Amino acid sequence: MTGVLVCGLGAELTDALFKGLEGGPVSSAQSVADAIIQLKAGGDQLLVVAQDFDSHTPAKFLDTLELRAVKPRNIMLCLRPADAPFLMQPLAERGVTRFFMLPVVSEELLRETAALANLRQAATASPASMNSHSVLEAVWKRFRGATLERVDTLEDAALALLQGLLTPERRAVAEREAHKLAGSAGTFGFPAGTRIARDLENLFARHDLDASDAVAISQDVLQLRSILEGEPRVEQSAVTATAPDGAQTNALCVGFDATSLDRLQMEAEVRSIGLCACTADEARALLRQRTYSAALLRLSGNVATASELELIPLLAAAVPRIPTIVIGPRGSLDARLQAMREGASEYLEFGVPPGIALDSVQNLARADAPRCRVMAVDDDPQITAAVTVLLSESGIDVHAVNDPRQFWESLESTSPELLVLDLDMPHVTGFELCRIIRQSPRWNALPIVVLTARFDAESIQRVFDCGADDYVVKPIVNAELGIRIRNRLQRSRLQRELSETDAATGVPSRRKATDLLERFQKLAARRGDAFSLAVAGLHQSGQATETEFADAMKKLGGLLLKSFRGADIVGLSGDGEFVIGLYGATKFTARDQLREVFDRAHEGLVALSGDQREFTFTAGIAEFPGDGADVEALHIKARDALVLARQQESAGIALAGGVHRDAVASVDVVIVEDDEALAAVLEHSLTNQRLTVRKFSDGENALSALLGEKADVFPRVILLDVDLPGANGLDVLRRLKSAKVTDRSRVIMLTGRTRESDILTALDLGAADHVSKPFSIPVLMQKVRTALAETAG
Repeated sequence: MTGVLVCGLGAELTDALFKGLEGGPVSSAQSVADAIIQLKAGGDQLLVVAQDFDSHTPAKFLDTLELRAVKPRNIMLCLRPADAPFLMQPLAERGVTRFFMLPVVSEELLRETAALANLRQAATASPASMNSHSVLEAVWKRFRGATLERVDTLEDAALALLQGLLTPERRAVAEREAHKLAGSAGTFGFPAGTRIARDLENLFARHDLDASDAVAISQDVLQLRSILEGEPRVEQSAVTATAPDGAQTNALCVGFDATSLDRLQMEAEVRSIGLCACTADEARALLRQRTYSAALLRLSGNVATASELELIPLLAAAVPRIPTIVIGPRGSLDARLQAMREGASEYLEFGVPPGIALDSVQNLARADAPRCRVMAVDDDPQITAAVTVLLSESGIDVHAVNDPRQFWESLESTSPELLVLDLDMPHVTGFELCRIIRQSPRWNALPIVVLTARFDAESIQRVFDCGADDYVVKPIVNAELGIRIRNRLQRSRLQRELSETDAATGVPSRRKATDLLERFQKLAARRGDAFSLAVAGLHQSGQATETEFADAMKKLGGLLLKSFRGADIVGLSGDGEFVIGLYGATKFTARDQLREVFDRAHEGLVALSGDQREFTFTAGIAEFPGDGADVEALHIKARDALVLARQQESAGIALAGGVHRDAVASVDVVIVEDDEALAAVLEHSLTNQRLTVRKFSDGENALSALLGEKADVFPRVILLDVDLPGANGLDVLRRLKSAKVTDRSRVIMLTGRTRESDILTALDLGAADHVSKPFSIPVLMQKVRTALAETAG
């Protein structure tokens, strides 16, 4: 009998396991030494342990078990979500069987513990074609042998049951294989196979099987083999995927008169391009029925109507994306920029020959498709292969992950627009992966569609409780998966469009502004026009309340939107900062324009300034291409110039060329600590991890290197002691925040002060974390790695 040992999860969870499991002892350990004694005495054990149990990191805890020659049957580890991406893969390689995210959901822990320990739960849960036929058949032929091997496993289990040799482990393997067959058989044209496999899964889930059940199980297995050795049958769906006619390019033509359309149609027939003519209002309905390679939108006059402008982002949000070519008035820079601002891919002028217009259609169709990226995570390669086939005809690229331990690495490298998750996988379940995503600041808005063989009400409720957006029950039938994913992607894109205005300031969000800046910069490159980028923001010489600062930002955002229109872009750059793109302006022209805004900004903000808190407006400007070849490079140079303007301690504008990031030494970590012994230990630990380090023993020297006129260091992470000679750590932190250093560098405070007020003060001043002395070096190193990851790129 397998026992369960719980370490570091508290009495409440331990009691929940004790009450929720039948037939197995549940105990707890208060220390690592106590755990080792119980593991040695208890024999076959399942270990459930929390991260940092008894001040041991997971790696150190495993080292201790190995040193004492203790090997639990299974290890279930509960991690903090922020640490999971870095720890799951190496710990799984060391034998950790399952991972959970803190805080642990007791119901999930109970289910997985019961499954791994072969124990019964006290309360049982109540049960509550696309045009890819030939391709799916090819995939089935590739995996047919592996599928029949799963049937072999079921036959072996039935024989072992008849002979009285079916162990709990073999029963669990048979249950898992039947579950996989239930999910895949129907997808490949064996719906009867799915029904039988699901019956077998339910049978093997029973703990009270005996030899009397073997005959019925053997008959089911033989029938399942007979079905799977036959020919697959893919049923046709009443709802079919809408694909382009044949293999040719097809284009949506909006706003063309009869004469222009006839000329365009003659040229299109020669090129085998299909055209669909309609009005702007009709186009909206057509987008719900099918997809197009590209769209030609002819403006009805010298100024685009509201209906025409609204159509462009709808085309951009379609799945797959439909690149739009706008045809508008000659010589109108405003019309061109307005179209590009809404998301048009190209702008042509009235009178353009049909051949040139269709050249653009063909070029954009080739360059733009497919654009959608989906990541599918399922430990069954058959399922991911089927998903790839079913989604490819919808213009969706699929990146398959068959080992959930590679989940985070694949997520970072793929950057998908949507995630397809299986629920029942080894090492970590789909429920837990879903929870990780929803707790990640970067990925928490990622749409998640769960693909599962479970269809009972409780499982579906759990799917939504863990944060999934939708679910599809296996087997995958016809067009359902493609339709659901296309709809989910389109809604996600439209929601992003709607949320791209910053509510606090009223200006476009950073993402939207960056997209517009890149469009305008590329247009300037093609036309040989000037283009400058400015980063501007508020600087306060005194202390203002959060409400006063937010009020000032809102007023400034409104003023900038009024001051820069037409060929200019205003958007959010960061906390207290705006980014401004000035089309056709050199940095000297841009400086003159900003100076005029300065005066109006001062008049508008003076009402918010008291004697002790005066707001000033500062800016840095960079020009394309002299200061940077793209928007990212221009932004860096403009940001560096802004830092120079603020260091002058007066309102002003600095042009790129005064301060360059490459003139400053970039290091991974700066240590500001007056305890020489502790500083030496920290330096040794960091350099052993191949990190670059600079040390300072007092606050003034650190500030001089980080902020002064002779500033020569640019750190990604700062380890800052509080009790320092010269300037104490909190004063140093306050000046770092004022100079916006905390925007680009993560500050971790090191202090013997443990009062809640001290910790909150440090966090309010811009610290990313707070570590009390004495501290664990491995724990601090993990915090440093997390902070470095946050500043990457």
